[in-house]
Amino acid sequence: MNGEVHMAVGTATATGMALVIPQMQASDTKMLGLGIGCAIIGALMPDIDANGESKIKKQFRKTLTFLLCGLVATFAYGYTTGSLASIINQLVHTQAVIGLIGFLALSVIGYMSGHRQFTHWLLACVLFTVCWYIMFGQTLAIWFGLGYLSHTLIDLLNKKPIKLFFPLPLDVMFGICYADSMMAKAIGGICTGLTVVFIGMLTGVVTLGGF
Repeated sequence: MNGEVHMAVGTATATGMALVIPQMQASDTKMLGLGIGCAIIGALMPDIDANGESKIKKQFRKTLTFLLCGLVATFAYGYTTGSLASIINQLVHTQAVIGLIGFLALSVIGYMSGHRQFTHWLLACVLFTVCWYIMFGQTLAIWFGLGYLSHTLIDLLNKKPIKLFFPLPLDVMFGICYADSMMAKAIGGICTGLTVVFIGMLTGVVTLGGF
């Protein structure tokens, strides 16, 4: 599936599940927006292994470059001000940074792997979500994890197998449609409509009695 379909499926999945999972329900629209943002990132994350010069790979390289520049600037500042040891100590003992390092390490592994390999395993979904949990806590980790999981599951409709249960040597594929087929686009359109309804229900704009 292309990125637009994955975003639509990911947001529909996450917002729909938020209606029944108390831990996902946001206290305000800002938190809901953050949750949806995490679901979108999760839904797109597995395709950092996409072939060629995909949009996802280009954006990943840009993001990684900015992070590395920021890290170099931080260490340069610490070195010139004599506070490098203090900065390193704070980074090592900060939980969020540990999660970030793990997330980046997994991302690099995924970037270097073949398409629909490492990042499309259920094992990768769990590992990425755990890192997200360490960085941002339970609520946003659930949003991210559902978005990520939706990507892997909807890709099973494609005509290319996935070793979903790695390390078990089982290829899983339903072979129903191609990534850019009319069916895939229809799924994306339906999920976009569902997302609008689900968000309306989460914010109280839409109620079951209104249908």
